[in-house]
Amino acid sequence: MLKHFQLDPAIGLERQLLFWLSIGVPVSLGIFLAIPVWIGYSPDFSEYGYETFLRISKFPIAICSLAIPLSVLIGKLHGARQAALQIENTRKQIENAEAQIQNTLTQIANTEQDNRTKLYLAHFDHFCKHIDFVESALTKSYHHQFFADSDPEPLINKINLYKFMYRQNSLQAGVYPLDPHFKTFSTNIMSGLLKSYKNFLYSRNRDDFHRTLKHLESVLINIQIKLFHCRKSRSSIFLRPNMMEAGDYSDFPLSINANIDDYLDQVLFWARLLEGVDSFENSDNSESSAYGILMTLGMPHTPKPSDMDKIAEYWQELAWRVFNGITFKAKPD
Repeated sequence: MLKHFQLDPAIGLERQLLFWLSIGVPVSLGIFLAIPVWIGYSPDFSEYGYETFLRISKFPIAICSLAIPLSVLIGKLHGARQAALQIENTRKQIENAEAQIQNTLTQIANTEQDNRTKLYLAHFDHFCKHIDFVESALTKSYHHQFFADSDPEPLINKINLYKFMYRQNSLQAGVYPLDPHFKTFSTNIMSGLLKSYKNFLYSRNRDDFHRTLKHLESVLINIQIKLFHCRKSRSSIFLRPNMMEAGDYSDFPLSINANIDDYLDQVLFWARLLEGVDSFENSDNSESSAYGILMTLGMPHTPKPSDMDKIAEYWQELAWRVFNGITFKAKPD
């Protein structure tokens, strides 16, 4: 019953029961109170009749006139209800709009994250295929450097190399440009390789030869461990057992096992491998960190024949001592 007497802001004022009651009740009450007063009088439309009517109907008329302020009050209350309803609807619309905007932003963020993840996976997959291609081509070109019964592939730990080259890349972050640290590090290490190879090539005496050979081997191993993150890290990838079978070579790294002429190929192998790795980011070979060492080694200037004979003599002595189990520092019998 109370619902029928409540103002409904969703419908017009003319359909509100309380509005009509605010008019009907005062008018009906006024007429009800006027009837006992009007009994005994007859209608008279003269001036005296109107004066008499007003005189005897003051109270009923006052009661009836209450319908005006009451109806106005009900109208105001109904308008306030409608205004409140409109404000509430506006608030809900704003909240819905904000929710839609938030959902749209979430969808955009999810789409961007999905795109970053897909881009990272595609970038890493392409990187692995590129490294496999470069590595396979070089190991075939330099197959004579590897031990015949060993399988040199795969050499590079591609996950570690990728993280070294692209430190900021991840499934969440996506793909970023090549880390400048890699460019600086590879340039420095290639410069060190060229310098150590030249020092070895121009050794002045036996002790200098042993020292520069040891340093060159250390640089070669350092390149495969720190620059390329090769899977085989304890010794050179060019491991041959012929110099590992006998001898006390504790003064030198375990990787001293190639012929003296093979060191140029080993230096070129690492330089061209870096050139191939750099080509993933830039196809211009002149931008590679290995460009300088490849250009230098490609120039036709070599040590004097007499110097080469001395180096060959030092190498033969070194090999003879290894095979006979004699320390490097002792003189041959």
